[in-house]
Amino acid sequence: MRIVDNKVERMRAKIKRSLEKQNDCIESFKDDISLITQQLTDNHRVIVTGHDNTLTYKCALAVIQDRKYQRPDQCLEINNTSNWKRICSEDAQFVLFREPFGRTTYDSNKVEVMLEEFDSMIDATTDDNDDVIDIVIVTNQRLLNKVTRHHDHDMLSTSSMVYIDSSVDDNPEDTCVTEDTVYRNLLEYSKVYRQSYTGKTINKEVKDQAKRMFIEYSAVAIVGSAGSGKTCLSFQLLPAYGLSNGEENLLVIIDPGELKYVKFSLRPVIIIKPLAGMGFDKAEACKWYRQFDRLFAAVQEKKVAVIITMETDVFRMWEENMPAHHLLDRVVYMAGTRAKEMEKYKQDNVQNGLQTEKTSHYNEIPNSASRDVIRYVKSVRDYDIVSKGIFYITVCCVLPTGHILFADVFNAKLIKMDRYYSVLNTCDLPELPRDVCYIDSNVAVVALFGKKLQFVDVTEGLTLTKSVNTVHACNAVACHGNKLYAIGVRSVYVYTTDGEYQNVLYTADFDEDDYDFNYVAVSNDGRMIYIIDSYNGLVTIDSSGYHLYTLTDLPGYMGMKGVCVDDQGYVYVLIHILGDSFIVQVSTDGRQNLGTVFELDGDGDFESIQFDRMKSALLVAGKSNKLRVLTLH
Repeated sequence: MRIVDNKVERMRAKIKRSLEKQNDCIESFKDDISLITQQLTDNHRVIVTGHDNTLTYKCALAVIQDRKYQRPDQCLEINNTSNWKRICSEDAQFVLFREPFGRTTYDSNKVEVMLEEFDSMIDATTDDNDDVIDIVIVTNQRLLNKVTRHHDHDMLSTSSMVYIDSSVDDNPEDTCVTEDTVYRNLLEYSKVYRQSYTGKTINKEVKDQAKRMFIEYSAVAIVGSAGSGKTCLSFQLLPAYGLSNGEENLLVIIDPGELKYVKFSLRPVIIIKPLAGMGFDKAEACKWYRQFDRLFAAVQEKKVAVIITMETDVFRMWEENMPAHHLLDRVVYMAGTRAKEMEKYKQDNVQNGLQTEKTSHYNEIPNSASRDVIRYVKSVRDYDIVSKGIFYITVCCVLPTGHILFADVFNAKLIKMDRYYSVLNTCDLPELPRDVCYIDSNVAVVALFGKKLQFVDVTEGLTLTKSVNTVHACNAVACHGNKLYAIGVRSVYVYTTDGEYQNVLYTADFDEDDYDFNYVAVSNDGRMIYIIDSYNGLVTIDSSGYHLYTLTDLPGYMGMKGVCVDDQGYVYVLIHILGDSFIVQVSTDGRQNLGTVFELDGDGDFESIQFDRMKSALLVAGKSNKLRVLTLH
């Protein structure tokens, strides 16, 4: 008797649900659908590609009706390529791989897994095989181009590709850019960036200088350290653009390959963020430089305006290593400080909002911390955690699989996402959550407001198992080895990973009466525990319960919102003060503030921070439905 694989059943159910929906592209794209059908008839494999992800998917689904499979229940949809190993000829006649190289951005992990399976896919689609399977790969053209540039395989043969042209108007001059499907993915990111970088006050002298250059030359480079307001200033220049509605007709470009999708006939504003990344990479810089002649010619012909943002150190390296170009003739230097409220915590070399020298914000670490290196943010991406509704993410944790758990305090829910930031499961919690951490063996534990620890099985979905009532508040929770640390208002309590109470590890004994423990993280070796005390600072104790240090050199530490540890042992503290949120890096011993890693411009809604070891990235979330991913250098 054959054992039913639940994952195969879910792949079958997924495509069944899609087929039950009305497909509105069958008539409009019947010629394309016929081509896909012919490819499957001849070769049993085809790549369906284009710039509209939804449209290409619908065209691929329409083929199932054309092929008239004898067993419709043997049609499967795979979103995770690793599930291909689960499929045998008895399971499937038709397999659709949906966006296996990434959804809107190139995902090297997904690509690597897909490449490993190509040979077996060729075998499965060969007529010599008695149990041949039809395979359809649905992917974005931009991502497919990047894959084919770097990899060669029969599965990527151009003769097996069908391109779905989503252009709907031969006259782009009369077409609203927001309706042009070729622009769709880039516009989505541009809107996200603009929403995230609003409301920051920019020094008037800096803004006026940038505005004059932008109006006169339609091209300006804005140079400054992380968090200095470069991106905010870029968006504030948009109303000054005269060739089109710059506030709507804008594209934020972070990869030089994306420039080939720009329709210059629409006269957009292009914001390049940031040029050559957060750390200078000569190969990446050369890719950008090869686009400069084309961009500058378009600027001169009044077809586009270009705003370039660059990190201070990157700009200095660019000047030393790259040929001069007219596109970078007009430069505005931002201040390297945060908002005025924070100036008393950190002295910067600033005068009237303009840097007197091209000094880096990162070079201001005291000599005593010379062995410590502040980590640069290489890239920033925003993702939707959920599509609608009100959510308030207070904490998150990353599972060994790369999946992520989010605790939503507004709806008393636990949310599980895959490593590509798509929601997999949710479950209701019996109380409002304060914190969540992973223990081991597919078990996580949630600290609840009602003095309770709730255990959760995260193997497939999210299943609540046992709960443990405590006599103390459960403000935060962390695990290392076989020890589970529960954080009360002023004490740290030790439990086993089975939930059995052991002892009180530490109790605060400050001279002041005020203390409020709220967040916790444990060092990679388990020897140190970092606790956020909203009244006193970042408290560091050892695993024996001895107090080591309390760091008060943190701007606005009463606004600390989270703490985590990276793969190198550095500590990161999320701080919200006077409308601004930013991330501070602290030395591994918890004794020194090394500086600000990133300022979350114009958004005070971030409440949670965690480190993703698989991607070497900081994850921040909060009161909105956005997850911000900061990849570190």
